[in-house]
Amino acid sequence: MSRTSTILIVDDEPGGRIVLEGVLISQGYNLAFASDGPEALEKARELAPDLILLDVMMPGMDGYEVCRRLRATPRLAEIPIVLLTALNDRESRLRGLQAGADDFLTKPFDREELRARVKT
Repeated sequence: MSRTSTILIVDDEPGGRIVLEGVLISQGYNLAFASDGPEALEKARELAPDLILLDVMMPGMDGYEVCRRLRATPRLAEIPIVLLTALNDRESRLRGLQAGADDFLTKPFDREELRARVKT
């Protein structure tokens, strides 16, 4: 991914957004933020980002549902989605893949692993 790529970070926890921003801003990416599912869908439609980092556990519309809705929108369906989750069980990963996720990062995540996954 190009250093001028836009990444949409979706997390209901301000602390989660701040941590991701701290890791990625120094890499030269353009960052956008959403704090819930509806806002994530709106920002994705507005920005058509190059990558979406999407928290799974959010109130109201969870990350799985956001992922399904993005995949059902032709203009947004090909945007890579990395799910960020504290859930590290097989069932949660399968549910994410079935929703259309491309990759997973388990919280707490390793900063170098995050950078490497974002680059690809």
